[in-house]
Amino acid sequence: MKTLHLSIIVSGVVISILAYLLFIPATDKISWDVSKLTNDTASKYGIFPNEIDWHVHVTADGKIHPVTDYHKIDENSIFSCSFSVIPNDARDHFVYLSVFRNNDTGYAVALDDQTGKVVDEKPVPLELAVCGP
Repeated sequence: MKTLHLSIIVSGVVISILAYLLFIPATDKISWDVSKLTNDTASKYGIFPNEIDWHVHVTADGKIHPVTDYHKIDENSIFSCSFSVIPNDARDHFVYLSVFRNNDTGYAVALDDQTGKVVDEKPVPLELAVCGP
């Protein structure tokens, strides 16, 4: 009887572990299309045929750091933009930063990499629509 009880407990634990592995993703893959969301946001303000994207970390006070690996900040590298990127909720975020340009103007969109929500967006003068490491 004791062996049967122990085997029931062990099988319950094994089933729980298998269920966890089946229902919890092993990687943090995004289930939304970054480019489509940023294009949808920017297209409200014009047609922007040129887009450049970066995966960066933005602090609440506007500091930008490149990301070396998924959610690992590269503190030794410098990333800058000619415009500010400050999250609208005053929190730090890992974001997909997209900068759009056309012949007249630019537009910047920062999407939280987990939720896909816009944390900063703005039109920028064409000559300021520049970012990079």
